[in-house]
Amino acid sequence: MRRLVLPALLLVTTLAPALRADDRPRDVELTQLVVRVERLAQWAARQLGEARRDGDVARVQCLDQRLAEVHALLRQTWYQAERPSPPRGVNAVLVARQEGLRRQLYACVGIHLSESGAVRNRTVVTTEIAPDTPREDPTRMQLGAPEPIPFVPPTL
Repeated sequence: MRRLVLPALLLVTTLAPALRADDRPRDVELTQLVVRVERLAQWAARQLGEARRDGDVARVQCLDQRLAEVHALLRQTWYQAERPSPPRGVNAVLVARQEGLRRQLYACVGIHLSESGAVRNRTVVTTEIAPDTPREDPTRMQLGAPEPIPFVPPTL
């Protein structure tokens, strides 16, 4: 009986670390995903606060909806990170959902993500000066003594 227990014990002790070592990359990946989703939620909350201060109703509604979705994703990633062995393929789905929500949040604020990076829509203002505009700076012009203003007494 003792001969059988010792090899079985050795087999279990050698297999258990190997299985845990295989799960470690998934655990690290899930932990990194949780951190990225938490940062995204914090950024979205800051943007929502700015939109509320600015009084931009459309941006507030868009950010509020997306922030609710980010919080739901955060709960899902926490749940998957706490599971002893998350099912395969869940990480890829959660990462894709996080990327999609990030793009939607950026679109709410006016940042459009391309494959090469962020592109923000900006207004370009072109200033044209009419040719007959005086070249002198009016703040530096020497003015003479002011002309006296005539006094007109009130009539009774």
